[in-house]
Amino acid sequence: MKRRSLIIFALLAAIVALPMLLRRETATSKASRADDRLVILTPHNESIRQEFGEAFAAWWKHSTGRTIHVDWRSPGGSSNIRMVLDAAFKAAEETGREGIGIDVFFGGGAYDFEIQSAAGRLVPSDVIRNHPDWFMEDSIPQTVSGEVFYDAQARWIGACLSSFGICYNSDSLRRLGVEALPASWEDLTNPVFFRQVALADPTKSGSAAKAFEMVIQQQMQELVQGAGSDGDEVLARGWTRGLQIIQAASANARYFTDTSQKPPIDVIQGNSAVGLCIDFYGRGSYLATARRVNGAADRIGYFSPPDGTVLSADPLAVLRGAPHFSVAQAFMEYVLSMDGQKLWNFKVGVPGGPARYELRRL
Repeated sequence: MKRRSLIIFALLAAIVALPMLLRRETATSKASRADDRLVILTPHNESIRQEFGEAFAAWWKHSTGRTIHVDWRSPGGSSNIRMVLDAAFKAAEETGREGIGIDVFFGGGAYDFEIQSAAGRLVPSDVIRNHPDWFMEDSIPQTVSGEVFYDAQARWIGACLSSFGICYNSDSLRRLGVEALPASWEDLTNPVFFRQVALADPTKSGSAAKAFEMVIQQQMQELVQGAGSDGDEVLARGWTRGLQIIQAASANARYFTDTSQKPPIDVIQGNSAVGLCIDFYGRGSYLATARRVNGAADRIGYFSPPDGTVLSADPLAVLRGAPHFSVAQAFMEYVLSMDGQKLWNFKVGVPGGPARYELRRL
């Protein structure tokens, strides 16, 4: 009986110990051995975090001969990050600290970065001064079609461009008897899409808020062009028409999710027929489906409504009191360099391109 108990105990000990012996090296152990560290706050998804984290670490090693651990902090979408920054800087001010232990704010909309700039939480970068040729009118202009691509004081700079549109599932459209593919924001208001539209909450998602803004801006622009005037009355009618489209599309919503990554996933799975999303989520959904499902290349589609969206900047910035300030400046320079820009839209396997995920960004 005693021998049997020992055998059982030994087996239990082996079951407990085996995962410990076989587990991969943890992020904590890697960080403790790295020469340098960089802490980044971001709403970006895992694909972007992995590609830029690994590529920057290799670039840093080649440039300095030192290893680096990139510590990603991803609390959610733009609204969650805003709350994190508000709480962290308030706590820092109350205790007399300059920073919050985070180096870089990477990703989101220009509006979010303008808010942080106005609050004095972003510091000017050396990138524009060191590389003025990157910021000419024929390379990275400061404004395009009313969209600001970088802050005049270099407190934030657009790292890539985003547009907005609609992803759709062709199988779901056929099931609903919809013959024509969606072609405009107004198509989301079609009653046939009742509980079939996947939407993100614009108070939680910066990309959803920007997409809703594009709906309103398009209606205002069309009325201005038709009337030949941008008077208050014309703009007010355009604002009202845009809101009516948003309200009608919302009446068709299956849900309002907290994250902009969910709508294209539900469209892929057929849980929703159409979804409002940022461009690279739509294009990425098409690629993912075409590769995983044989013969499904045309099942998932994406389009940006003609005259219904703009190219807006997806910025990055160095935070005030960054504990690894020089590394943060180097990361900003890397992302904006040709090496960093290749990651956004090169194919996997192409020299200089991403190692695993095609990010499909501009």
